[in-house]
Amino acid sequence: MNIVTVKIDISRPAGRRLFSEVSKHPGVATVEKPLPDIISDEKTYNLNESYDRCCEILSKNYGVDVRKL
Repeated sequence: MNIVTVKIDISRPAGRRLFSEVSKHPGVATVEKPLPDIISDEKTYNLNESYDRCCEILSKNYGVDVRKL
């Protein structure tokens, strides 16, 4: 697979149209947006990490492994 990284200026109509067209093809194109400055220095969690952490908290709270319920 060949990969190309492109930066698109979406402040103009042509850039927004191009971005919209690229976003319509999720199997071919992956869109990555930078994090806002407010949370850029903080730890962020993906879905699996968040789920595991919630299960740990609930299991500790209720004294049972909630994954097995």
